[in-house]
Amino acid sequence: MNKWVALDPIKTETGVRMSRTQQQLFQKADWSRASFQILDKIKASPLRQSFQEKLSAAEAVNLDHDLDDAIRKIIVKSFNAEALNANDLLDYFLKKIANVPVPAWSDIEVYGVTVKDIQNIGFTIGNRRFIFRQLDVPDFEKESLVGISSDSRFGVVPPNSILRIEMNAWRPLELQFEAQKATVLLRLFKVCSVRFSRHTWETLSPFAMIVGSGGTMEPIWGANHEIVLTKESGDTLQQFWNSVEPKLPAELREPSSQNVTTVSIAYERYCDSLLSNHPIERKITFAIMGLEAIYLRELEVQELMYRLQLRVCKTLSKLDFKNKEVRSDLKEGYNIRNSYVHGGHLSDKEKIKLEKKGIAVNELAYKLLDYLRISILHLIISKQGKTEFMDLLEDSFIEKSRDDELQSIFKSEETILRI
Repeated sequence: MNKWVALDPIKTETGVRMSRTQQQLFQKADWSRASFQILDKIKASPLRQSFQEKLSAAEAVNLDHDLDDAIRKIIVKSFNAEALNANDLLDYFLKKIANVPVPAWSDIEVYGVTVKDIQNIGFTIGNRRFIFRQLDVPDFEKESLVGISSDSRFGVVPPNSILRIEMNAWRPLELQFEAQKATVLLRLFKVCSVRFSRHTWETLSPFAMIVGSGGTMEPIWGANHEIVLTKESGDTLQQFWNSVEPKLPAELREPSSQNVTTVSIAYERYCDSLLSNHPIERKITFAIMGLEAIYLRELEVQELMYRLQLRVCKTLSKLDFKNKEVRSDLKEGYNIRNSYVHGGHLSDKEKIKLEKKGIAVNELAYKLLDYLRISILHLIISKQGKTEFMDLLEDSFIEKSRDDELQSIFKSEETILRI
């Protein structure tokens, strides 16, 4: 077996950081052959046949295979001197053949979310438990068979934290769905380019097929926009999760969904911008395109920047954003977008010129992303379609009752949109 051992661990306020790891070889007992030999003898015993007959009423599809697999796993646990509880084993086996969920969890390497000043931040949503924790030495120490690539060495840089999702499940796919939703919610909680790398799946049941690992094999360099979770922000994240998750549309909740909507297009542009490193013009362009997907009608072809400024400013004014600042951000962002899509880019001279006007391009990109994030969240929470939202927005310019309606809607959402 290969084993990666951590060297020189350094404890920081955001978890353990490692400068070196070392590969070691060691031998580990393998009881596979002996367990199959014993299983062959047990299969011929009257006791096994009697047990299978009593279970025939369960109408399990693969009863014979499941029973043999369970017996072999119990044999291996015995060889390894693991504690055995007959009642628990029987309960888990009956749940296995009936496809009943069992306690399971997934540990996920998280880039872009750091836990600070506290080792774990956890909260419960329904029958699921979410726990963000700091990296520790065991996260750097993994084992693998010789000749099989180990996942112990992270991508280019270690993750910022580990997310554990605990729930009752009977297959890894259910845990994967929860991870997909968690990614969306974290990106919408704050401007956060969170990415998940390696997933591992485990369960308390020795018979359930919730074991192994998955996730991206691509090296991850880190995150553009990170968030830091403390005890206080952990409570805020739970409040946000409770409010937004039940309203997530299927096109964001289910990775296989083919439904194309205003929300899905805007969110796709949001992610394109979030996860883009270079050039900065690309990040700004995608953020503007996401805002256009929400605030411009399909057949509008004239005065696009003016329309975008007017509508976004009107919307964000209901959340006490400063119109002058928002208008300036949109103007500069739109000009950069127009230049970039036509093959241009910001020269150092132009960046200095913007900085003299008090506009740093990195900060501009962040603010545009925040405007887009808030706009996407509004459509999700209010469940307004684009046409309904645009009609209300345009009416609010000339009808006080409609302006009051718009104000009321955004005030009711303010605690989530500006959390």
